[in-house]
Amino acid sequence: MAAAPTELIAVAVAFEYLNRMVNIFLVESPIPDTMPAFLRGAGVAVALCGRHDRRGRGGHV
Repeated sequence: MAAAPTELIAVAVAFEYLNRMVNIFLVESPIPDTMPAFLRGAGVAVALCGRHDRRGRGGHV
């Protein structure tokens, strides 16, 4: 059982490392700057991911 804390520490360090790398290399927005401004708004998320009703099911009612 001594391996469990060691594994948790290793996972925490790995996530911290990955998070730092993402913050360094990832741009502010994943949507390209060349895309027209009206397509870069919140409507794109709905168009790409679909609408969800209150019950958590996608698109079709």
